[in-house]
Amino acid sequence: MNSLKTLTYPPARHAGQRARLFPATIMTPAEVQDGLQQDRQTVADQIRGHWMLCGDVDHAMFELLVSSRVHQVGHRASAFSSPSGSGYALFTHQVGGHQHRFVLPLWCDEVRLYLDALQREPYGFMLGDEGESAGWVLPGVATADELAPLRELCRAQPALSAELLAELPMAVVVLSAPDAIPSVFEHSRVEAVSLSVVVPALPDEVALEPVH
Repeated sequence: MNSLKTLTYPPARHAGQRARLFPATIMTPAEVQDGLQQDRQTVADQIRGHWMLCGDVDHAMFELLVSSRVHQVGHRASAFSSPSGSGYALFTHQVGGHQHRFVLPLWCDEVRLYLDALQREPYGFMLGDEGESAGWVLPGVATADELAPLRELCRAQPALSAELLAELPMAVVVLSAPDAIPSVFEHSRVEAVSLSVVVPALPDEVALEPVH
């Protein structure tokens, strides 16, 4: 895993830079099993028994993924902290100059459960084609030991609060900048970014202030 970096607010220098933004979903092995399609046996064999982190990429990146060989898809796991001390994990995939980044708030209970499970259970990623039915499966390559710093950072996180939820959009803006994650490939510049973000559910006891 890459070393911990600190986010800088406000992200004024990133103004005008746009990334494609999508929701991310964490699926347990049981949920994966329930969703398997019997007519797609090859895909079923790849993901059965796995934790799957699911999101979407822009169409151009999806086309590159489909036409790429395994060694042409780069992987990176990173961690960031905000000025308030909250943490974010990123799983990045890159093909050519296109990057997709999964953004996981480490103060989210669902994310804690997911990272704990990866100590002993297999995992992978499912990237969809901008909300279409087509999807592409990628294996999880970071080992349990390599992901250990993320689990340690999880344990140091504050409890879910309205302040953390209000901070999330700002963190997403910063993490969407092309230079937020360096290129996985030495001779390739990051030109386009898609983000899939795990958005925590809002508990009843956490109330957001109305926006005036």
